Amino acid sequence: MQQKVPFLSGTATRKGVLMNTVNHSRFYARLLKSIHQADLCLLGKTQGIKDIQGFVPCCRYISISADGPLYVLLGLFLLYLEHYDIVKLVVVAFIIERVIYFSTKNICRRDRPADCIEGFCCTVVPQDKFSFPSGHTSAAFLIAGTLGVWYPWALPVLYGWALWVALSRVVLGVHFPSDTVAGAALGASVAALVL
Repeated sequence: MQQKVPFLSGTATRKGVLMNTVNHSRFYARLLKSIHQADLCLLGKTQGIKDIQGFVPCCRYISISADGPLYVLLGLFLLYLEHYDIVKLVVVAFIIERVIYFSTKNICRRDRPADCIEGFCCTVVPQDKFSFPSGHTSAAFLIAGTLGVWYPWALPVLYGWALWVALSRVVLGVHFPSDTVAGAALGASVAALVL
């Protein structure tokens, strides 16, 4: 006799749920493998542009522009301009984004490219051990989304900068492309949530 599983339709059984779970697990395993293969391909292509003279130093500066201390300076500048509503909104957005970011990073625990690809070297030293999602990219898209509401004339510049941050993190070898896509989605989603 098969036992019914609570909270499911009346005809669901434990055996049926187990088979469904196994099928989902296989699907997700194939999906993750496909994403990883695409990541490796795209990562290889981005590493080829490192040879362009001056490109890597440019990527380093773009990446540094998305570091935390510069956001503090931006906040202080906005306070100086007496844009208190913007500062409050951005602080709330950052708190939400950082909680989701740290939780996701510590749950997924995806290794960085240099830790899982033999012979691969990062151009910069990452700030933490895990790769998914990209915190620099997430923060950049959060800033672009929130500040763009108050300064719509700056939207192309803000989102252009955020895209460069995402690309720089891949070129510098500290993230897979899907890490930056997830970071962009997280930052933009939190910005939309708080607006």
